[in-house]
Amino acid sequence: NTSCWMRGKFRVLPRQGGKLCHNFGMPKAKQRSKPTRTGEVTGPAAAYPRAMALYNAGAFGAAAAEFQKIVSRHPAQYEALRMLGVIELQLGHPDVALRWIDATLRAEPCSAVAYYNRGFALQDLRRFEEALDAYDRAVVIKPDYAEAHNNRGMLLHRLHRQAECLLSYRLALLLS
Repeated sequence: NTSCWMRGKFRVLPRQGGKLCHNFGMPKAKQRSKPTRTGEVTGPAAAYPRAMALYNAGAFGAAAAEFQKIVSRHPAQYEALRMLGVIELQLGHPDVALRWIDATLRAEPCSAVAYYNRGFALQDLRRFEEALDAYDRAVVIKPDYAEAHNNRGMLLHRLHRQAECLLSYRLALLLS
């Protein structure tokens, strides 16, 4: 993967097969999960849904442990990296979240959701201009990202940039 930002022009990396996690962000040889002798499916294709189920149940500690297991085996598995950042945000640790989100962006440099999460973490850290840049990148990658337009509008309001604020809010309303 080459960064769509470092090359001086925007390029969205193609999605592979339309799957939730771009085939879990791993080379094809490592994507397959193999059934054990008992028929249980193991590997990243089984680990990610298991970790998400824990997250959705509110078991953030257990979910984080599962996502960390995935990342320890597959360091570029960007959805697991991103979810570790999301968990840290929800636990009120934006500084730790930012490290996970930045790792996500190293693995998947054109992730609108990761830039949105980055903006959220930077806003919590009161680094408003950097947060605005992150929201801007999110909406460049995904122009119909209503939540990013909304958060961008809230931040612009906080920075007393009313005309831009209103435009972001209008876009968010139109897209939602």
